[in-house]
Parts: sequence; structure tokens; C-alpha cells
Amino acid sequence: MRRTAISAPLLAQALRGLAGRGDASAAHAVAAAAAPVCWGCQQAILHGEQRRGLSESAGPSSRQRRFGRSAGVGGVDLASSSGSGGSSSSTSSSITSSSASDTSSNRTSSGSRSSPCSSSSSSSSSSGFNGSGGLRSTGHPSSSGSSTSSSSSGCAAPWPGAARGLHTSPAPRRAGHAQSVLEEPPAAAAAAAAAAAAAARAAAAEAVDPFAIVAGEVQAVSERLRHSVVSNVPALKAAADYYFRPGVQGKRLRPTLLLLLAGALSGAPPGAEWAAPDLRPPHEPPAEPRRRAQRVAEIAETIHVASLLHDDVLDDAETRRGAPSLNAAAGNKLAILAGDFLLARASVTLASLRNHEVTDLMSRVLENLVAGEVLQMTAAGEQLESLDHYLHKTFCKTASLMANSARCVALIADAPPAAAGAAWEYGRHLGLAFQIVDDVLDITGSSSVLGKPALNDMKAGLATAPVLLAARAAPALLPLVRRKFKRDGDVAAAVALVAAGGGVEAARALAAEHAAAAAAQVELIVPSGAGAHARECGDALVAITRRVLTRSK
Repeated sequence: MRRTAISAPLLAQALRGLAGRGDASAAHAVAAAAAPVCWGCQQAILHGEQRRGLSESAGPSSRQRRFGRSAGVGGVDLASSSGSGGSSSSTSSSITSSSASDTSSNRTSSGSRSSPCSSSSSSSSSSGFNGSGGLRSTGHPSSSGSSTSSSSSGCAAPWPGAARGLHTSPAPRRAGHAQSVLEEPPAAAAAAAAAAAAAARAAAAEAVDPFAIVAGEVQAVSERLRHSVVSNVPALKAAADYYFRPGVQGKRLRPTLLLLLAGALSGAPPGAEWAAPDLRPPHEPPAEPRRRAQRVAEIAETIHVASLLHDDVLDDAETRRGAPSLNAAAGNKLAILAGDFLLARASVTLASLRNHEVTDLMSRVLENLVAGEVLQMTAAGEQLESLDHYLHKTFCKTASLMANSARCVALIADAPPAAAGAAWEYGRHLGLAFQIVDDVLDITGSSSVLGKPALNDMKAGLATAPVLLAARAAPALLPLVRRKFKRDGDVAAAVALVAAGGGVEAARALAAEHAAAAAAQVELIVPSGAGAHARECGDALVAITRRVLTRSK
């Protein structure tokens, strides 16, 4: 068991050392990695109490007027909010064209952030947290990428401020100048334009099958994955290949969204040659941009499967994807070693890209996976009933991989800073929405449909979003949460209380907010004047945000 918690962080450290070798700027990043600024984790908890307290009467910002906001597209306010951080009991509100809730960011035009997941925090003057565990607005990362260090790292998400280059405050107006209709359109006209754009985007997304667009390339990545898992030890190869076999290889969501992102950024449709498997050795560097994007998709899926192998051991799971789990079939030791082997294979492929920033980002994913698991295992006291803590842990365990790998694809495509930042935000919000829906299905789904045991979270002592949100209306849940549902009848009682407290509906609404925030980022990802293929891939990225909400397993 201890191997799972140690090998990945050491591997991440080694990768950082490789990234910094012979490069002064990368060496500086390596030195800073001892106390990384976990900006992503701060963003991941924005959906606590503070997001409920923003004033609905606040007028649209210049950024809102530029990109529009509506329920159809899921637009969100990227500008600083003037609302207070007060909480609200409403848990089922959704993003509409008149809402001022900011689910994408909560920041001002300047300032710095400190890591919310460090074991010892920075001073209160620079921390992004208030005394009650909520998040206060402490400013947007500066364009120079400077940050406030914490003394040790936990869930080490990257700080995308320097590369994203987004300005979230409207430009100051000179005194005495009258408002220009062209410069500042009326709110009603902006809302109408946003609604029209939202309707067009929604209609286009409904007509798109996102998985069909890149099905050939995803199949090529899957074939390469099976060929890359090679070993002179037959038992190890069979174990590592366990979840790459046809029939149990899963939805391949991560490769799909990453290749769609590559298409949205490149513009030109890929030729038929890119659907043929690339069977070059993992260490051989690919020169072609499309093959490099496929390598990122391969790395992300390999890390994901390795995390499943380790999770099944920690959770003592007996089934996965409708089949016996590897730990149930071959034992815990072999399952752990197979996961470690896959991480090593992913590292070799990652090194072949020879991109220091990509290496750093994917190394942080490994740190985040371990940190998220430890956060979940060691939660106690108020953390057990905290939605902020849940979202923090969920970012580390699920959303970090999507966010960082999406940013890597943008970097490989030489995308503008704004598009790279939007890709990261897209992956973060989509990952949070995905996991929240997964936690809903754990309560509402059946084992036969899910391919894994239902009610597994509560049986493992975990309170997820439906439980935590229901507890606001049904406080009788809190004693059960604090004792981790250990008494006889606790799980059945909790299910009834979640239903009475509207927990499933509130969790679905929260997931919808994150999915809408992800969809809103597509406007920044697809280049202006993009061709038909890029627009189709952008529509497919929006369609994925909808499918995440409606999936049944």
C-alpha cells in the first residue's frame, strides 16, 4: 500500500529534475516546485458558500458583454464580482443570462494567491481563504506569473496566469467622457446577442456526435496503448494490459476530448494517415504536431488507468467496468505493481515530447492524484462535512488530469495564451462536473448499469456532493457523516435523507454549473475566423459537457 503513496511523488520529482536539466528558466521552476502555488485548487473550491452570495443585481462586465452569458452556452462572469461572500441556502440554481454568479473565476485585476493545500499555509494577508473556510477574492495572477509561496506542497496544480494572459477587469474610463454605444452596448442588446449566440451554439452541439469525429484517432491511440504495454515479465504485461483490452477499455473520454481540443486549435482536419496507429517506440520523439497531441492523449489515459488500479486496491473494489477488478482477480500486490508500471511507461512517453512545460504539468498530475487520495483518507472533523474540502479533493483526484492535459495539448499546438488558459479551465470544470455526476450515479444507479458496486462511497465512509448538499436541508445527515456511516442502517438512512433533502437535484445543479462554465471556455479556444473543422470540434467540446450531465454510467 505504501508503494502507491510514495512512487508517484518520487516519479514526479524525478521528472522535474529532467525538465530543469541545462535550462535556467526550467531550473527556476524546479526550485519553485518545492512550494508550488496551487491556483487550480483555489479555483476548484469556488463553488462553496461564496458563489451563492453574489449580488444578482450586478451589471454585466465588459467581458460578459464581449462573450455573452446564457443558459444555453453556459456563459459565466469572468470579471471580478462586487458581490459579498455571504452564503445562501439555495443549491439548485443554474446559470442564466441574468445571473451574476461567477463559477469560472472570482478574482480581481491584480494580486497573488497562495496554495490552499499546503500543509502549512502562508500568512492570512496573502491567503485565498477566509476564516470560515470559504474563498475570498484575492486577485488575478499577474502577467509575470509571480506567486506567493507556501512552505510545502500538497495538491500542486499549476498556476496558469502567465500563459493565459486574460484581463478580468474592465478598462478604466477617463473622467468626463460620455459612454459610447459602440464601446459599451446596452445590457438588453448584449443579452439578446448572447441569447442568439447561445441558441446557435446549443443547436450545433445537439447535432454533433463528439465521439464520432475523432473515433479513428482514438482507436489509433488505443492500439498504440496496447502495443506500448510490453514487458519481459508475462504476468506484469498481462496485469498492465488488463483495462486496455477490448470490451473493458472504458469510454476513452479523455483521449476524445483532447483530440477534439487539438482539432479546435489547429483548424485543419487531420488526414487519414493520422488514424493509423503510431507504433514507434515510446522513447522515440514524434515531430508531427498531431502525433504529439496523440501522445498527450495516450499519457493521460495511461495515468488514468494506473490511478484506477491503485484506487481499486485502496477501496477493496471487486468489480470495474462490469468485470472483476484486477486486484480481485490477481491480488493487491500485482495490481499496485501494474499501476506503477503504467506510470513508468507514461513517463517514458512524456519524456519523448521534450517539452519542459508539458513535463512539469503532467508531473503535477501525479502529485495531485496522491494528494487527493490522502486528503480523502485523512479527512476528519469539519472536513468530513465541508463542500469546499470535497471540491478540493475532487480537483486533485479527477479534474487535475483533464485540466493539465488539456493545457498540454494547447501548448503543443502553439495556441495563444488566452486559449491555453481556457483549455485548462475547460478541463477543470468538465472534470468537476464529471465527478459530481459520478457521485450522483453512485446513489441513484444500479450496480449492473454502473459496472461497479452502487452506494460504494457511503459504504466506504465517504460523503459526496449529494450528501453534503442535502445536509443543508436535512441536518440529521451530519451525525451519520461524522461517523462515516459505520453503524448498521446508516447507509439506508442516509439515502432516505438525501432524497428528503433534495441532495441529488442540488448536486446535478452544481454539476450543470460546472458543465456550463466549461462550455463557456470554448469561445476562447476556437480561433476567430476558424474553419469548419475547428468549429465542428468546438461544438463537439460543448456537446461533451452536455453528455457528461446525462450519462447513466
